[in-house]
Amino acid sequence: MTLADIIIVVLVLAIVGIAAFYIRKEKKQGKCIGCPYAKECAAKKAGKNCGNQ
Repeated sequence: MTLADIIIVVLVLAIVGIAAFYIRKEKKQGKCIGCPYAKECAAKKAGKNCGNQ
């Protein structure tokens, strides 16, 4: 492996690690991540009417 390969691998691992940390943190707070309906789900969990029904 060259130095460039090592730098690329480290950057990719850092990006994946940061994303995993963010998702885990948001899940612990009870928020939906990655769902196109995340805002609606949060509103439904809080007992609010989303207007979709």
